Amino acid sequence: MNKPDTPDTPDTPDTPDTPDAPDTQHNFEASRGADPNRESPSPTVGALPDLAQFFGDDHEKCDRAWADIENANAEGIDVIKPKWEAFQSMMDRHFRWEEETLFPTFERATGIQHGPTSVMRSEHEQMRAMLRQMASAVALGDVEALLDQGDTLHMLVQQHNRKEEGMLYPMAAQVLGGDWARLHSELA
Repeated sequence: MNKPDTPDTPDTPDTPDTPDAPDTQHNFEASRGADPNRESPSPTVGALPDLAQFFGDDHEKCDRAWADIENANAEGIDVIKPKWEAFQSMMDRHFRWEEETLFPTFERATGIQHGPTSVMRSEHEQMRAMLRQMASAVALGDVEALLDQGDTLHMLVQQHNRKEEGMLYPMAAQVLGGDWARLHSELA
């Protein structure tokens, strides 16, 4: 018996069965449980998103930008290159937001200089190294190498994001409280 408001569908896995279905082998979105077709959350006019939501949403935006690259893998480097540039720019911006604004403010407020923020900075450097390798693959037109290196970046990003979203952002939100409005305006 079906539950109310539940569509009548067979109990089969959701797997693409058409040759035109996008390849999800390298998909950042799938591992986050995010819907790659979902639109970016739009902020409510006049409402300030909380710190954890703001940075978590940006993680998802970066994930969707990578998914755009993965989904374009059969279209060749000329299609991928501008998508790559957008993704790389988003990643760089996210790192800057954290390293230049969030982390120093958190460190001043807590007095913790060699704690979670130093671990996050170190992981950012690891990810930047991967991004440089990926940029080289793009420059050489090597889509396969880009996607293979993207798998490694994916593992780093997912572990990193879990730490930030599960520990650092909630701590920062609690500690920074009223400073969040000022910090948010610096990031806009």
